[in-house]
Amino acid sequence: MISRTAALLACLASLAPTAASAVVFTYTDESAYLAELGTLGLEHWSENFEGAAWDGVRTTVDSTGHRDYHVAAAVTNQGIAWEGPSYMSPLSTSPRFHLLPGEDSAGWAANKWGLVAVTRRSEVDAFKGTSAGTLYGVGGWFDTLSGYKFDEDSASFIPKGHMFVSLNGMAANDFGAGGDTDPSKLINAITYDTPPRFFGIIDTDGFNSFNFFSDQLTVTETGGFPGESSEPGFYAPIVYADNFTFAALQAIPEPSAWASMAAGLVLVGLRLSAMRGIRY
Repeated sequence: MISRTAALLACLASLAPTAASAVVFTYTDESAYLAELGTLGLEHWSENFEGAAWDGVRTTVDSTGHRDYHVAAAVTNQGIAWEGPSYMSPLSTSPRFHLLPGEDSAGWAANKWGLVAVTRRSEVDAFKGTSAGTLYGVGGWFDTLSGYKFDEDSASFIPKGHMFVSLNGMAANDFGAGGDTDPSKLINAITYDTPPRFFGIIDTDGFNSFNFFSDQLTVTETGGFPGESSEPGFYAPIVYADNFTFAALQAIPEPSAWASMAAGLVLVGLRLSAMRGIRY
């Protein structure tokens, strides 16, 4: 059985993979995700929600816990159009609850804003993005204020925050979580007493939209959007997203260089296919 990197390379070598040949891998380790992008020769760039494009959607919290919401239905930056779960639940940014791994207080202060969905009614936290160009990878860090719930099957308290991702509106990937009542498979749970966790995905078929979402409902609080501060029944953001890394094909080179590159990629694909077979 060939390595997963070889399988990814073989599919990318075709430059126009079919659904049957697409390879999808998920990651809960950012270093492994970034290393794979480098091996595949994909260009990547980051979004940390700190730029001027996000200055209009800064939600602040005072000493009493009251939130001053500043929201937008959508925000576009670096070629990605971001949305919340629905038109009823817009986007905002708010200071993250936890430090990222390896981050100190000074680092947090310089990179504190995390993306949040200000949800209401019975919607879950979700972060949707659309790109005009084809993406091959997306990954980010997720933090939460969520805790635990009592599971009757296992007679124990288990984390109630799990992350999922759907690409191009297709079936969601659960990052190996399995059922949320199986403690042995809760590898992607996020809670208020654990550090943020990374979740990423590479799809050799390419995609133009993604949706990271949680299986937990948000918690109600008194308050609302600007101009609606006296109206109860809105929901406090409970999942924070930050430090995303996107991946796409490398910039198109000069025609002569492109011809030799394409020929080389085809040879790589043929050589790998001639091996004992690619298993997905």
